[in-house]
Amino acid sequence: MEGRDEPLAPLDRMADLILEDPVITVAELARRLGYAEDKTIYYWIAKANFSGLRSFKRAVLKGRYPAGRAREGTAAACIRLALASGFEADARPRWSGESVVLPAGTGRPEFAWRYKGAPAGPVSPGDLLVLGPPQPSPYPLHLARTRGRIALRLALPERGQPLVDPVTYQADPQARTVYVVLQLWRRFDDRPVPDPVLQD
Repeated sequence: MEGRDEPLAPLDRMADLILEDPVITVAELARRLGYAEDKTIYYWIAKANFSGLRSFKRAVLKGRYPAGRAREGTAAACIRLALASGFEADARPRWSGESVVLPAGTGRPEFAWRYKGAPAGPVSPGDLLVLGPPQPSPYPLHLARTRGRIALRLALPERGQPLVDPVTYQADPQARTVYVVLQLWRRFDDRPVPDPVLQD
């Protein structure tokens, strides 16, 4: 990103810093970018038609920035998503400080999460799941809040069981969808293939 002459290059650098630290403050952004005043950050955010830092962060973390523009070294058909390391009890993601670049798909992706649990139906440990907001089919795999925890569930509305355990197929009437799985990425061998995770 350094040395870019495009008019909004400072926003690209801000986006990178937000992906590293989603709770970064305006003062910290200004310091890291070498600006003397916080208002310079607000200037660039307003220039890109964002209402403030919160709306810009939301766009970055949900993969909506840059909208329709390719990032350096990234094809236009790709998206960059923040990577969650896990979830709080209320289903808010815990950010890892990393991001992934993946081919754009369907739905409205918000972020990615590397699954670390036991095999659960079609999901295996190490799979990278691209998550989006709750939405109707064709997305049968859901992340749901149930009994005070976050768990994978399958949606089988045609069987009259909205959400079921993906291993036992037992109905889970307490499960409430918080995210749907839009894409599932899996490595099938142990060859050293570059991981899409970017660490800045």
